[in-house]
Amino acid sequence: MQQLIEVLTPLVKEIRSAFATAKTGEDPVHTVIQKLRLTPGPTQELKDLVHQHSADFVYIWFFTQTGLSQEGGFFSEMIRRFEESLLPPIPPANDVLGILKQILNEKDRSWLEQITPSQLGRLLSFFSPPLDLLVAPLQKSMEMLAHRISGLGLDPFISQRLRERPELLQNFLNLGNLEFDEEHFGDVAYCLECLKNCERSLLYVRGRTDHEGTSLALTYRIFHIEELIRRFKMLLTLAAQFTTDYKYSALGVLFKQILIRHMEKIQLRQFLGRNIEILAYQVTLLTGNTGEHYITTTKKELRGMWYKAIKGGIVVAFLVVLKVIASKLHLAPLPQAFIYSCIYAGGFVLIHVVGGVLATKQPAMTASTLAAALGSEAHEGEDKNLPELVNVIMRTLRSQLAALFGNYLTAFPVAILIVFPFVIWGHPVATPLKAHNLLMDQHPYLSLSFMYAAIAGVCLFVSGLLSGLADNWFAFNQMAIRLESVFSGPRGKKIINYFKKNFGIWTGNIALGFMLGSMSSVGIVLGLPLDIRHVTFASGALGVAWIDLPYRLPWSDFAFFAASIFVMGLINLTVSFSLSLLVAMKSRRLKFSQGGTLVWLLVKRVLRSPHELFLAKE
Repeated sequence: MQQLIEVLTPLVKEIRSAFATAKTGEDPVHTVIQKLRLTPGPTQELKDLVHQHSADFVYIWFFTQTGLSQEGGFFSEMIRRFEESLLPPIPPANDVLGILKQILNEKDRSWLEQITPSQLGRLLSFFSPPLDLLVAPLQKSMEMLAHRISGLGLDPFISQRLRERPELLQNFLNLGNLEFDEEHFGDVAYCLECLKNCERSLLYVRGRTDHEGTSLALTYRIFHIEELIRRFKMLLTLAAQFTTDYKYSALGVLFKQILIRHMEKIQLRQFLGRNIEILAYQVTLLTGNTGEHYITTTKKELRGMWYKAIKGGIVVAFLVVLKVIASKLHLAPLPQAFIYSCIYAGGFVLIHVVGGVLATKQPAMTASTLAAALGSEAHEGEDKNLPELVNVIMRTLRSQLAALFGNYLTAFPVAILIVFPFVIWGHPVATPLKAHNLLMDQHPYLSLSFMYAAIAGVCLFVSGLLSGLADNWFAFNQMAIRLESVFSGPRGKKIINYFKKNFGIWTGNIALGFMLGSMSSVGIVLGLPLDIRHVTFASGALGVAWIDLPYRLPWSDFAFFAASIFVMGLINLTVSFSLSLLVAMKSRRLKFSQGGTLVWLLVKRVLRSPHELFLAKE
């Protein structure tokens, strides 16, 4: 075997060089084969070694394990891939992968990606390996894959979601009952039909997640079954071509796919990327009803957004005053963060209860509506409904600019009205030093206010994502049905419906409150410049500082700080909305090039009709 490896290593180098130096239109494989024919002695020796050792090769591990995920969970698979990237596993003795690993390295990935299955098939056919030896390993490999797919399909993660469709559950049982002896080896059509039935069962499970939610474990299980089905189909294709002239091309397709997957030594990026796409798709599906409330279409809806923004601005003005009063407690960072977080969280929940909105928070809740504009989940590279997405983005921006202006223009005067009586009584809410600090916190270059505004935008986005995940958790764990055992009767149904409607929103609001309230204290503990600046809170803080300052603030300085706060609001909006849009794009597998097209379409729309950002049609 070692002699075969020593002879194959120069051949691989020759192939690598042929692909590296090949000119346009030139066939590197033809060049390599021609060179081999010019040296008949060594070439015949290589052919003899291939025939001599072919019976010693072990294919089963190569066919059923190499390049595939393992059973388990999402995190266990992620850890396994990381470990194998550091210390690759040792394959069984004489395994095909073990032999290939000794003659291939990272440099060979380039030509493996370039070579076509037919080219690889011609290269294999030149040595004419006895493919009859593959019949038994193929039978065993397909039997193993059939049982693995069947077992995963019968796992509670999948089978519980097929309880109402027993015929779909039967598809996995039928696959597990397949026979792969010599008599049934050629029944490829029936095997493919069984696999298609299993795919239909998975499609049904995916459809249920639209209203039942999903989880990392379920998502990973579906992903893994689909991966095994694809490998099974490749083995079936090879088995079907055994009696045809295309058998080497089929073998080339299989070897190329497996080798490239193996050459990805650190597979975390691909693994995480696809799972994030699937999870983003599920999360955006479950937050559709929430996102639509924050996007206006008509003038009436736009006026309603202004009224909601005014309510939100009034509540935030009170929160600003409460936070200034709480700062007089002079607590340690941790209890201070808890007090601030409770003030913020309670205020955000109150805003929701009274029907108000918080500027720049809504874009993080609209990922579902943006994703819906792109259509259903599709394969990477498919055309997306970008013009419709541009329409939704314009409506979203118009709605959020109205919310921003409403909060911004309301919080300042309301904060003044709240603290003015305290000034009259001689007990200002903020001391002169505190009022000065409140003012300087909004300065664009004497503080890091713009960076803090971006951090606030990230927090706003994360809160929207957590809201979607909470809705997903509530649906996936069937909490509404389980609560029926606690709350019964008509009153109980109202309570359950209220929980179902508001659970995700409460979670997002409370999470946002704790993120905004604790960010400054976290920065102090870690010694990092961490804090938040939100346009509505900054506007209210400007009102408190303006009336409690021991000197009159010049109008030029006031305009300067007011403009700075408005820019903070634009940063809040841009960051939270951009991240939300990225989730929507990721959930529909939008490519980078298509993202560039989307930006260009949006810019043209704004330049052509800038009034659409502020005015709505009837």
